[in-house]
Amino acid sequence: MAEEALIAKRTKSKMFTSREEDIVVDFMKENANSMRSSHASAGPGAAHKVNQLWLSLVNSVNVCGSGPRTLKQVKEK
Repeated sequence: MAEEALIAKRTKSKMFTSREEDIVVDFMKENANSMRSSHASAGPGAAHKVNQLWLSLVNSVNVCGSGPRTLKQVKEK
């Protein structure tokens, strides 16, 4: 019984709305080449630039107000 109380119940996040999906698709269309850039092709700081692009996408999705999305959730979408 005590072990059952310690196990936290996992809550599922809400499904992505069509607006959130549109934001992700439009963003990826605009930034596809930048997202695929590597250190060898884009020079120093490419990984940081790609990470900043991901964070800006997460912020854009979170502005919709459907609930906070994590970087992992947006990348999987």
